Amino acid sequence: MGSRSLLPDSRATASAVQASDLDWTVVRAPRVVVGDRTGIYRTGRLELGPWNSVTNGDVADLMLGCLDDPATIRTAPMVAQGARRATRRVPLEGMAQ
Repeated sequence: MGSRSLLPDSRATASAVQASDLDWTVVRAPRVVVGDRTGIYRTGRLELGPWNSVTNGDVADLMLGCLDDPATIRTAPMVAQGARRATRRVPLEGMAQ
């Protein structure tokens, strides 16, 4: 299921990014599967488990949307396959960083 150091390594990386003076956005995703952009994914603060997934096309779509959205600077949105169509302007206020 992965390396035992994966979660601690991910947390250490996120902490280093957050401590920097850079304008950053960390997109967090569950299991990423190969697939085209569907445009049907959830973003924001999500409760995810090992059963959740998202296509690499949808992750890329969200990342490209974050480039043009100053509201995503210094946030860590989550993305997962979902039932509602996503928009590029996702409110991220109050999101855990």
